[in-house]
Parts: sequence; structure tokens; C-alpha cells
Amino acid sequence: MKQHLSLFFGTVKAGYDYLAQENIIDYIPFKVNGTDKENYYALNVTGDSMTPLFDDGDTVIVHKQEDFKNGENCVVLINGDEATVKKVYKGDTGIELKAVNPYYPVRAFTNEEILKLPVKVIGVVEKSIRNFKKK
Repeated sequence: MKQHLSLFFGTVKAGYDYLAQENIIDYIPFKVNGTDKENYYALNVTGDSMTPLFDDGDTVIVHKQEDFKNGENCVVLINGDEATVKKVYKGDTGIELKAVNPYYPVRAFTNEEILKLPVKVIGVVEKSIRNFKKK
């Protein structure tokens, strides 16, 4: 069953060293499958580490969840105040955050760093909207 909802609109960095803040910028109408519409949010992408998959100014629709499959595009919170969107891979010794743009190096975190910093997946990107007209 598709449900209509308005998603809050924030910002996530496609790069690193971006201060994460919960700022509602705008609301956009969107349809989702299922009944957990309260677990979706929209983020505006800034930066180019995920180009050409997500460009600066694109909007990603994210399902709020901590679990993910290897290679999924996830929103990751690092050290409680840095948010980024990357392809995430988990293994026995930790996780790796990989950019699509080869200019950006892989960022790896051990299991100890994941707990200490912390590093936490806070959502999985389900859809993206290409914004051709940049704000």
C-alpha cells in the first residue's frame, strides 16, 4: 500500500568533515510503500564524493535503519556530529565507507573505533531525485 507523506528535508555531505545538524529546510511530498512512513526522511546531498551516483544538490530519500547489506548507500554518522553518505561494507574487523568518485579514499573503521567514536549507520538510501537546477 502506497502512502503519501511529507518528508523533512535536511543536508548530508558526500565527502567528509561535514557537521551534522538536524535542520529542517523544507518539506517535500513523496509516496512510500509500506506502513512505516515515519521512518523516512529526505536529505540534500552536498559535495561530489558520490558523483555520478549522487550529484551535489540531489535529494536522497532515506529509510531510517541501522542494518544494511554490503554495498548499500547509507547515511553514516561519525563521532556524533559528522554525517556522510557512502557505500558501506561490513566485515569481521569493522566497516569501510567507499565513495563512488575515485578521488576520495576509502575510510575504514575497526570494530573498536565503531564503538569508541562512535560510527553508526542511521539510514539506507532508497531513492534519489536528480536536481538539475541547483539552488
